[in-house]
Amino acid sequence: MGSNMKYGDLIQFEPLQSVLQLRAANDQKTAENMVKTYVISEEMAERLTDIVFPQLQFDTPADNKGVLIVGNYGTGKSHLMSVISSVAEHAEFAGLINNPTVATTAEAIAGKFKVIRTEVSAASEMSLRDIVTSLLTDELAKMGVTYAFPPADKITNHKSCFEDMMAEFHAVSSSNRVKRPAVGTKLIREYQGVEHHVTVTRNGFEYQGRTFRSLSHIAREITCTRWSGPLFFGLTRSGK
Repeated sequence: MGSNMKYGDLIQFEPLQSVLQLRAANDQKTAENMVKTYVISEEMAERLTDIVFPQLQFDTPADNKGVLIVGNYGTGKSHLMSVISSVAEHAEFAGLINNPTVATTAEAIAGKFKVIRTEVSAASEMSLRDIVTSLLTDELAKMGVTYAFPPADKITNHKSCFEDMMAEFHAVSSSNRVKRPAVGTKLIREYQGVEHHVTVTRNGFEYQGRTFRSLSHIAREITCTRWSGPLFFGLTRSGK
């Protein structure tokens, strides 16, 4: 009989030094390494291609939902979120994913997002709404976007506030900047067999007798789904 063989002789792993921190992905080189080293099981590949990326993409109209990732401490949540957010922020990272099917599907979101990463302390006495809006206000200000969320007791629907915030972001962000058409310009878009006409005004955009602050609001009004207004009306290409 030969000498007894131990599991350690067959399988070896790099030692786990610490639990990954989501904000570490703010460093591009660290984010790149996280994408390269993420091991994707068959089950995870299916969840990413069938659920996560389709919900996050915005080129094709859909009733998109948010993505909530839940797991116990040390189970890889931060690594997974770092991979998703890093690919969303850096288009070239999609090709670094070590699963070809997932890498191809990830192209739907690759490089199309500005990402804000944060961690919320359980000891905070602020409401979740105030934590999120305060964080967004501060981070958007760093990007040159000025937007103040109204107090929670002054509104009945948070949705419109976030739509207004995104309108301000698109107006400022260099990655989404579109030259505003001249006042009086007519924009025409056919959707599901119906022709829709929008007129550019000094105060915004007129559609069906109503004035809207942004084209994205009108696109949502027409499609009942989230759309980039400039993209919907053909003022910019996908992903620009």
